[in-house]
Amino acid sequence: VKAFVIVLFGVTVFGANGLAPETRDVAVYSLDGDRHRHALIPAAHGAVVAWLHGDRAPLFVAIHDHRRRGVDFRPAKAQPASWRPNISGRGVAFDRFLLTELQPELNRRFGSIKRRYLFGHSLGGFYALDMPTRQAYHGFAGLYAFSPTFSHDLSLIDRLDMTCANSKNVYMNIGLESARDTAIFGQAEAALRRNERCTANVHISRHFGVVHQLIMLSGQIAA
Repeated sequence: VKAFVIVLFGVTVFGANGLAPETRDVAVYSLDGDRHRHALIPAAHGAVVAWLHGDRAPLFVAIHDHRRRGVDFRPAKAQPASWRPNISGRGVAFDRFLLTELQPELNRRFGSIKRRYLFGHSLGGFYALDMPTRQAYHGFAGLYAFSPTFSHDLSLIDRLDMTCANSKNVYMNIGLESARDTAIFGQAEAALRRNERCTANVHISRHFGVVHQLIMLSGQIAA
């Protein structure tokens, strides 16, 4: 898979043919909640996506640096579960990075990208569902959360109606997780399913037997 690195923004774009401007129909932005895997795992996922789609592969944007905001996906005011660490909580700062810094740069390099999708794994999946509660006009055609860690902010479950109202497509899955994380995922699933005002196309799946570290890959194939 051909790739180049946008050094300033700390991302790798897979499926690009070089630095020359080129218009693309689809771009997939990929977030992983575990910093040490940001470079390796999204790179492998980018290769798989390109293999599945051949010449029609979307741009696959692996965001692996976050401008040193790798653990800042959580909002500043959060209600984490008791077992979650107290992280810095600069989700709003990452909103700015993603929407007002990175997207314009990719538009400049690749022309006007017609549709964008946000893939998030673990804490990145949490962010994918939480961001629309702050940014109603985020511009993503679909939000895909792979084993999102709702335990980083239990109050997100109560805000999922905003996620639903501000999104066209919402997908989330879960694999082989702890009993407590599986139970919290069940609460989020119930909140989405009972929301009669939800206008988004919502799809929820369970990938039994798939461990946390691999759920992003099986989720991308399903997505």
